[in-house]
Amino acid sequence: MIRLGKIAEWLFYGLFFVFPLFPRLTSLLLAGLLLIGLITTRLDQYKARWKSHRVPIILCISFFLLHLVSLLYTEDMEAGWKAVEIKLSFLLVPLLFMQSLTFRVGRLRVVFLSGLVAASAVCIVHSFYISSDIGIENAFAVSRFSFLIHPSYFGALLVVGLVTLYCYPLGKHSRFVKGMNLLIGLLLLFSLYATTSKQAFISLVLVITVIVVWEFMRPNNRYLKWSVVGVSALLLLIVFGTKNTISKRFEEMFVVVKERDNVNTASTESNRTRVLVWSSAMELIRENPIVGVGAGDGGSALIEQNKLNGYTGVVEKKYNAHNQFLATTIAVGFVGLLLLCLILLSTLITAIKKRHLWSILVIVILASSLTTESFLEKQTGVVPFVLFVSIIVFGHAFSDVRKDKETDLA
Repeated sequence: MIRLGKIAEWLFYGLFFVFPLFPRLTSLLLAGLLLIGLITTRLDQYKARWKSHRVPIILCISFFLLHLVSLLYTEDMEAGWKAVEIKLSFLLVPLLFMQSLTFRVGRLRVVFLSGLVAASAVCIVHSFYISSDIGIENAFAVSRFSFLIHPSYFGALLVVGLVTLYCYPLGKHSRFVKGMNLLIGLLLLFSLYATTSKQAFISLVLVITVIVVWEFMRPNNRYLKWSVVGVSALLLLIVFGTKNTISKRFEEMFVVVKERDNVNTASTESNRTRVLVWSSAMELIRENPIVGVGAGDGGSALIEQNKLNGYTGVVEKKYNAHNQFLATTIAVGFVGLLLLCLILLSTLITAIKKRHLWSILVIVILASSLTTESFLEKQTGVVPFVLFVSIIVFGHAFSDVRKDKETDLA
């Protein structure tokens, strides 16, 4: 049993390491963890953990079951079962956290950061390799840089990594370790810039805002507070105050916001397509407000609505809703939207009650990511989302990293 527990512990670390590198391995690692947990966990342990964490477990499992039940009125059963498979983590991850598995929180953070560093290094090497054909500027941009996973998903994970590094710097406070923390932070920031993900930078701005407010509310020394403000202001000035890829994308976004009533219906530009797709999504929601069109029909229904509205560019690219709240409401109605919002709200309340900065920032990042991306329509987004939520609501995020105690998944 002890040997199985150690295997499970390292499988759990592996789960966080492979997020940005090999997302397809997450299902295999989850299956291994659950199998070991079923062998090592007693029934009374399940009951105890159910009793102490009933609300988040019910919310997550209900979200999955709602998608499963929606197959009763879904026409495209193949797409429906695929959607249910993607949402399966909302059932399996809470079950995993009810099992008698242990891990070290501090080591988990190091492994997660190591995965981001490794993914960043691979992306940089890949971009240099292809730069001879397409040019250095084109190579270090969007999916040409973030070729392992979608840039928006990678961007969100990178912001979580930066938050983790800020809240829990690695190692002891020697000059060498401080230098390593600085280098890792700069590497993650560079990778974030190279993704050119607007949503990731929106999340970063929100995170910086929360950190500044947080530091000024705490009785810290004045030097730390103004250092946070100064570094944050400098970072934002460099990104948004100069002519670069990111600032240009935000300029385009502001132009589209001003001209949202006169968007070219044939456009395939990301900002304009969101305006078009969101209008189609709202029409679909008005037609099927309570239970939606079914887990398997959301994508096809949105494409058909775009056709009816004459949005030829969006139809050609087969864009999804680019907003998880809208995508969920289209598929499973306001019931699904309510459950998703309750999952986020209950997690945020837990973090605020514990006055835990890292947890609050992670929820800000997750909620922000759902607003402009259909983040939970792919396994790459679902697994990290449910794992981060579970780590917070099950209390593991609040463990003392300095002691790095072994933490039970309960």
